[in-house]
Amino acid sequence: MLEYYNQKSIFVTGAPGFLGTVIIHRLITLCEVQHVYVLCRGGFASVLSKTTSTRGKLTYIMRRRLRSSWTQWLPEQTLNTLCDPSQVTALDGDILLSDMGLTKDTLDMVRTHVHVIIHAASSINLAKPLAGLFDVIVRASDMIGGFALSCPKLDRFVYISTAYANGHLGPPSHTSDIEVDERIYDPNSSVSVIEELAEVEKRGTSKVYEAHNFPWPYAYAKNLTERLLVRRFQDHRATNKLLIVRPSIVGPSQSVPYPGFCLPLSAPLLMFAAGMALSTSRDMRIGTNLADPDSQATLDGVPADVVADRLITHIAAGTTGCIHAVSGERARYKTRDVWQQAMQFRPIPWDLELVWDLNGWGSPNQHYLSRRYNLLGVSYAFSERRTVTLSNALSPEDRKELQLFSQVKVTDLLPKQVQHFRYIFGRTAPKDEKAWLATRTADHRFGDPQRVSKL
Repeated sequence: MLEYYNQKSIFVTGAPGFLGTVIIHRLITLCEVQHVYVLCRGGFASVLSKTTSTRGKLTYIMRRRLRSSWTQWLPEQTLNTLCDPSQVTALDGDILLSDMGLTKDTLDMVRTHVHVIIHAASSINLAKPLAGLFDVIVRASDMIGGFALSCPKLDRFVYISTAYANGHLGPPSHTSDIEVDERIYDPNSSVSVIEELAEVEKRGTSKVYEAHNFPWPYAYAKNLTERLLVRRFQDHRATNKLLIVRPSIVGPSQSVPYPGFCLPLSAPLLMFAAGMALSTSRDMRIGTNLADPDSQATLDGVPADVVADRLITHIAAGTTGCIHAVSGERARYKTRDVWQQAMQFRPIPWDLELVWDLNGWGSPNQHYLSRRYNLLGVSYAFSERRTVTLSNALSPEDRKELQLFSQVKVTDLLPKQVQHFRYIFGRTAPKDEKAWLATRTADHRFGDPQRVSKL
C-alpha cells in the first residue's frame, strides 16, 4: 500500500512542531517519497545553525528556539535524517502571511511539483478567544486549501483538525458517552458557511457559535474550517482529494522516532498532567453530568505516531472525508486514573483532592484547569471504524510496521516522562511563586520511582 508514495512530492506545514516532526519522520523513513517540502519560519537548516541571520534579531531568536526544540529531544541520527537536503527542503515561510510568505518563484516551484499537501500547522491555545484564532486556524487553512486547489498534480489535501471539533454535541446524559462518528456535524442550519465565515471575520464571533455549547473557541474554529474546506473542494469538484484527520489529545509517541518522544510544551496531555501536579490548590473541582464520574469520565489520549501512521495509511488508501486519530473506547483513559498518575509526580508538599462538581461542565465553581480543558468530567466515544476496516484489509507485513492503534496503558503514560515533566516544571513553575517555592523545597520527592510504582 505504501508504494503509493513512490515518486510523490509532499508539502507539509506545522514543523518543527511536535506532530509535524513525527509526520515528516514517518514520511521519509516509512515511505519512499520523492521529496518533502516543509514550511517553517526560519527554515529547517536554522535548527542546526549557530550564526545570526541577516534578517535580524527576531529570526535569530526563532532559530535558537528551533535548534533547542530538536537537539534537546531528538538523537543525532534522527536529526540528520530530518535535515537531509536530498530528502527534505525547508521553505522559510509563515501561514499568517499572504502566499505563506513564500516568494513567487518558490510558490510556483511547490505548485508545480507537489502531489500531497498536509496542513498540520495550527494554534492549540484553548484559552484564546475566537477572534484571536481566526487568522491562524480559519483564514490560514482557507488560504492553504486554495493553494492546494491550484496545484496541477494535487492528489490529496489533508487537513489536521481535532476530534473535539464536535464538542458541541455534549454534554452527555448521566449514563452514556457522547458518540461522535467520522463525518461532518454541521451546527449551522440557517446561513451558508461563506456567510458564517464573513460574520466571524467582521464580528469576531457568529450566531452559530453563540447558539452552541462548544468547549472552547478552538473547537468551533476547527469545526468551521472543516466545513469551509468541504465547501471549497465541492466548488472545485475535488472532494475526492480532501481528507480531514481528527486527532484527540496528542501524547508522546509509543514507538517512533523512539518510545516516549515528544516536545513537552507541545504535548497537551503532558501539559494537563503537569498542571495538575503543580496546582497549589487543595482540591481540584471538575464539572460533570455523569452519575458515576470516577468510572465514567474519560480522556482520549493518542500517541503522536499513531496519528501520523493513520494519516499516512489513509492517504495511501485513498480515503476521503473524515477519519479519527484516537485511542477510542478500547484504549482511552479514565480521568481519575490520569489524575492518580499525575499525583505521583506532585512536588507540592500538600495533597490535591479530586472533587466532582455535579453542576455540569459549565459550572463556575470548577478549578481553573478544569475550566480551561473543560472536558475532564465527560466521556467521548470517537468512532474509529474506518481505521479498523482499513487495518483488517492490510497485509500482515503492512500492519506489522505501522502504528495504527494505541498500546499505551495508563500506568505507562507518565512514569516514563520524568525528563519531560522536569522540563515543563522548570518552564512553568516560576510563573506561580508558591508552586515554584514548593518545587524547590520538595524537589527530592519528584519522580521518585518508589512513589510511581505504588500505583
